[in-house]
Amino acid sequence: MMIVQKIVLFLLLNIVTLYAHSYSHVILDIHAKVIPKMILTDTKLSKKLRDEKIEILIVYDSIDTKSVNYLQRKIESNYTHLGSYNYSIRLKEYKDITQKERASIYYLFDTNQNNINKVTALAQKSSRLSFSYNNDYLDNGVCISLHVSKKVSPYISLESLKLSKITLKNFIFNIAKLR
Repeated sequence: MMIVQKIVLFLLLNIVTLYAHSYSHVILDIHAKVIPKMILTDTKLSKKLRDEKIEILIVYDSIDTKSVNYLQRKIESNYTHLGSYNYSIRLKEYKDITQKERASIYYLFDTNQNNINKVTALAQKSSRLSFSYNNDYLDNGVCISLHVSKKVSPYISLESLKLSKITLKNFIFNIAKLR
């Protein structure tokens, strides 16, 4: 009987680990410093404010709550405002996103393809920037991610920007890698 319990426990732990995402605090720290600055590169940002401020919507799966809260705390400790704008951060699980969801920008944590498609469709429909922790999502409609190695480089999906009808300030293209 003890062997059966050990096997069941082993399987349960592996299943939970399989669905968990791993986030580096170092990379989240970099995202917390760079992503808010990237928001300011949208040439029509002033038309995308919610209640006269930039609203950052961070979308995630419940398993990532600790990392999401960490990112939120880091952004809030780094910035009291973004440029001349006040801002707010709203957290929402993918399962709670509706077609009527609105924000100034969307930040996507790792999830399944259906969730990525749902949020990027909302962002594109309302001409909003979308950012992701995962560079792979650039191929699925996300506009911007960061590549972190010896130096930090924004990765920009020109196709996603075009589909979203978003224009960024020209200087960003001098430092970004295009996909």
